[in-house]
Amino acid sequence: MKTLMLNALLCLFVPLSLLASPADSAPAARDSVQNTSGKPVLRVSGTQVYQGNTLLTKAQVLNIMALTPGPAKLYNKGKSMRGTGGLLIAGGIAAMTGGIVIMVNSYESYEVDNGYYSYSYSGFGDKYYAGLAVATLGELMLDGGIACTIVGKIQIKRSVRNYNASVNTAVLHPGDVQYHLGLLDNGNVGLRLTF
Repeated sequence: MKTLMLNALLCLFVPLSLLASPADSAPAARDSVQNTSGKPVLRVSGTQVYQGNTLLTKAQVLNIMALTPGPAKLYNKGKSMRGTGGLLIAGGIAAMTGGIVIMVNSYESYEVDNGYYSYSYSGFGDKYYAGLAVATLGELMLDGGIACTIVGKIQIKRSVRNYNASVNTAVLHPGDVQYHLGLLDNGNVGLRLTF
């Protein structure tokens, strides 16, 4: 009975203590890192890159990331992909609107009189299918633009995260290395390195 009560208390106490514990600030600061090495540290909000509270331009970000070519290349690729996505979205909206206008204007009324009887009917002409093709192309451009914009944003965030991670890694700087090559007492050749 005591173990049952103890298990019940533990089952209630552990989840409640986890809920009542203070929030971890690490997930919020995933893109930004503490500056411990004197190098500039960046943070991302949306697709805007900041150093402290200062908004940086693309040229400033690339200048800061100049010593780390991997994140700089990824940032440049993300910015260009977002630009391409914006152009595809604008072009897709324009093409889709134009295609819909062509489709709506292709609705025509026809009258047929073959001598015995006459009748009229309404329907879509040949322009309808051209408008449909243009609207479909516009919709595909719009979808591609949205995908490019999202992927570009992810690449910008990943480049800043990689840059901030590289700032805090320990880097070995070339220093004074001395070496001596000689014969040992047992007749073998030995090498002594001094760092």
